[in-house]
Amino acid sequence: AAATAAPAPAADETARSAPASPAPAPPKETVDPRSVCGAHRIRVGSQGCCGGVPFSFGRYACCGKEKLYKTGAQGCCFHPESKAGVQIYDTAKQNCCDAHPTGVCTIKSGEYTCCGSGGSGAKEERKRKEAE
Repeated sequence: AAATAAPAPAADETARSAPASPAPAPPKETVDPRSVCGAHRIRVGSQGCCGGVPFSFGRYACCGKEKLYKTGAQGCCFHPESKAGVQIYDTAKQNCCDAHPTGVCTIKSGEYTCCGSGGSGAKEERKRKEAE
């Protein structure tokens, strides 16, 4: 006696009897890229990132995307085209010059700047006024 094959199930029966596919994974938390600083999470709007180091706005700032400095007491001197690179300076005693020379210089006593050719500081200005 020959065995008779069972008739093939209808297409809609196959779909119902097939094993269910795994449930989709829950969606991953969407992370605002601005809130990531190196291995740290920061508060967008009140904190920044400088070379992978988090900092608070208002007290600190970032110079050239790599060095932190205290705002007010210090300044950032960054001229990408110069060899000086990123420089942090004391705003009470130093200037950041765009030219002659480019970079940070120390202000001499009695002068208000060290930038520029010949140094047009306060002493030079007094000498001109006294001569008039």
